[in-house]
Amino acid sequence: MEEKEIKLPFQKPFTVTFAPYANAVSILLNYPAAYPWLMNCFIQLTCWGNQYLDYYDFNYRICPILSLQRIRKGMVVQYSEITQFIADALEKGYYVFLPVNTCYIHEYDFENYHELMVYGHRDAQLFYIADNFRKGKYQKGICSAEELIQATKDMENPETWRNGFDGMLELVSYRVQDRATFELYRVLESMKDYLHSEPTKRWYIGYHMWDEAEMTNRCFGMQCYDAIHYSLRIAREIGCFEESGHRALFLESEHKQIMLRRLSWMKDKYPVDDEIIQKYMDISEKARIAMLLKLKYDVRPEQCLLERIGGAIS
Repeated sequence: MEEKEIKLPFQKPFTVTFAPYANAVSILLNYPAAYPWLMNCFIQLTCWGNQYLDYYDFNYRICPILSLQRIRKGMVVQYSEITQFIADALEKGYYVFLPVNTCYIHEYDFENYHELMVYGHRDAQLFYIADNFRKGKYQKGICSAEELIQATKDMENPETWRNGFDGMLELVSYRVQDRATFELYRVLESMKDYLHSEPTKRWYIGYHMWDEAEMTNRCFGMQCYDAIHYSLRIAREIGCFEESGHRALFLESEHKQIMLRRLSWMKDKYPVDDEIIQKYMDISEKARIAMLLKLKYDVRPEQCLLERIGGAIS
């Protein structure tokens, strides 16, 4: 019997710090018409209590150029195993996002529940997957059908629900939407919000269910630098970075790279001053240096490295 292999298109994403964003962007970059819309996003930052730095202006679940279908695992009753359903969905052109228990999949170097993307399979026995598998690095991988079955066996237990999956699988595909394109007013407004440390409005924000108490404890835009300085202060006290501090420095560097990418792309269509691009190149380089110094500090925790990180982001 001829081997059946399906691999849906996958492009290296320009955002990799958090898997949900990386998964969505890796799909959208396969479609040239999606790129202008993406250039509206990843401007605004937010963090809670000087921790957990994150983007605020992108959410794949309400993205106008992604089609999203959600189905509870228990509804997949006509299939002998969940892997058969996943293989069938892939063959129909759907990427599959789902929460997994990482201890059952050999690609991971940590044990927790995490969001996995499946983008292909071979004979429903081997699955092509993507996530932040090892040392927080976003990458492709493979897993067996048995690994995937074991990793999803308690998906419907509310105690394992995380990141909005609520025990469900998500089927994701590109959706043509001619009205979703680059909007200069949107970028200018987002930049203003970022510079004034105000929450972005009238856009596809990441967390539209936050209540007043949540928003009170959050900061936005430039104020998020406080989160990085807070992480540095904690590192000085305990001799290492907490997980939130590790992610903050990586996201800060990535954010500046995306901002520079956007300006360079805009230059072909709008009168973007070369001096502005050069300034952002300098900012991006300082953020990159801060991230590299952090990696160096992980190996050799010297106080002078923390001072250099602080200098790079000040």
